[in-house]
Amino acid sequence: MPQADSNPRFFLGWTVVAAAALSAIAQVAFFNPILGVLIPEFEREFGWSRTEISLAATVGTVCAALIAPYFGPLIDRYGGKPFVAAGGIVMAIGLVALANMETEWQFFVIYAIGRSMAAGLLNVAATVTVSKWFIRKRGMAVGLTTIGTRIGFATMPIGAQLIIDQYDWRVACYVLAAIVATFGILPAVQWLHRRPEAFGLLPDGAKTPPVTVTSAGTVVQQEVNWTRHDALRTSAFWM
Repeated sequence: MPQADSNPRFFLGWTVVAAAALSAIAQVAFFNPILGVLIPEFEREFGWSRTEISLAATVGTVCAALIAPYFGPLIDRYGGKPFVAAGGIVMAIGLVALANMETEWQFFVIYAIGRSMAAGLLNVAATVTVSKWFIRKRGMAVGLTTIGTRIGFATMPIGAQLIIDQYDWRVACYVLAAIVATFGILPAVQWLHRRPEAFGLLPDGAKTPPVTVTSAGTVVQQEVNWTRHDALRTSAFWM
């Protein structure tokens, strides 16, 4: 088991946040801002309608909703690293396949799979992993993670359009595949650690477990963990 510094000056959890934020940038490759840049190219080259193209995104989003509950318990059990890395590999391969597609059915299959990996696997696995490293600062940590998505929204469509203008949309897909590999796979393998306890650390970098003092004495206050069955029975979940 890795050993932590007895008095660390930097909490390892923030490295996990950085890796999750980079994976959030990679997710954008299969989100609407990039699709919006590609749609005119598909219309021009293949003659597909915007309705046909957008339907692939809808199918991918529905698939993401269906697979997320299945992968959730597995992420809890094995950590987010293998799932973010595997999802990133599938996305990168999908973008390479997208660059070589010739028919509409190929586009539907490729884009639906890539979209479901981005929204249903990478997003869930990265956020769950970050949440395990923080309790008191969880809101800030998850918020910083989502900044990656916003950075991707702001920069990747512009970059893709510049590549299309200079070369073509197929080259842009190859570059997007390289971005996914760089941001979505490598940082996750290196830094998306499963939980702080594996390094002898506590959430938030605390020196001691959180406690509450009662009339009966000092009692260790653990975070409340909900099973899927219990969560489904609460009104808060459905709201």
